[in-house]
Parts: sequence; C-alpha cells; structure tokens
Amino acid sequence: MNARATYKRILVPLDGSGFAEVAIPHASEIAKCMGATLVLLRIVPPLTALLPTDSLTLPKLDTLEERVLEEAETYLRARAGALRSEGLTVEAFVMQNSIPALGILDAVTSKKIDLIVMSTHGRSGLGQWVFGSVAAKVIRKSPVPVLLIRSTEATRLNRQ
Repeated sequence: MNARATYKRILVPLDGSGFAEVAIPHASEIAKCMGATLVLLRIVPPLTALLPTDSLTLPKLDTLEERVLEEAETYLRARAGALRSEGLTVEAFVMQNSIPALGILDAVTSKKIDLIVMSTHGRSGLGQWVFGSVAAKVIRKSPVPVLLIRSTEATRLNRQ
C-alpha cells in the first residue's frame, strides 16, 4: 500500500489563546511540506450565550458585538500576516454566532478542508463538564483527519 496522504487545505481553529496558537507551528510545517493553504478560523459565539439573561437588555449589545467581531478580525489578520511573511498561503475568516465545534465542522465543508490541526485546552473536572471539549466533539464528527496538539505543548513552548 503506497497511498500517501496529501493535504491541500488545513483548518486551524483559533480562539485567541496561547493554547490554541500552539497548533500554528505544526500546521505551518505540514503546509510547507505539502504546499497547502492554511485556513485560520476564529469563531465568535453569540454574546447572548455568554451573558446572563438579565444582561440581554443592555442597550449597547450591538456595539459590544461589533467590537468583539472587530477584535477577532484584527487578531486573525495579524496571525495571517505573520504566516504569509513566512511564505505560506493563508486564508482567514471569522464565523459569527456559532457554537465552536459546530462552526469548525461547518467550515470543513464550506472551505473544502482536508485536515484540521487544533489544540486541546486541557480542561478536566468541572471545567470539562461545564464547557465540554470542543476537540472531542470535532473528533467524533469530523469527516477529515484531525491532528490534536496537547495544551501542555503551549506550556513547554513558553518555557523555551
């Protein structure tokens, strides 16, 4: 069996944390070796899901949503620019009002992704129960291979 895996479009979901960014060097190396495009994704969940129900009457919720969306776009532009300066082909987009795992899976189809490279955040106990594991949900439902980078990698890289 001489079949060789080739990846042309690699999805890297980012949430703005150092834990998520630890996936970038791994995805970059694969992209360099295969001549693949990196597709950076930042998901902005609906703010109403993050705020207490009595906060829904905030008169400036639209302004807050605009600011969060602008921050997400600025963040991705910076990451994409740094990767392009390394000679990589990069696309970046923000997905609004989506649950992270579902948004990642939707992006696989809509952006014709053939590999996902993402990190785990290493939650356990109550944090795992409350927030769930985006990575676990993606692995269970993904139609394409998923490369998971442990969150402990972020700690190791920050020490170097």
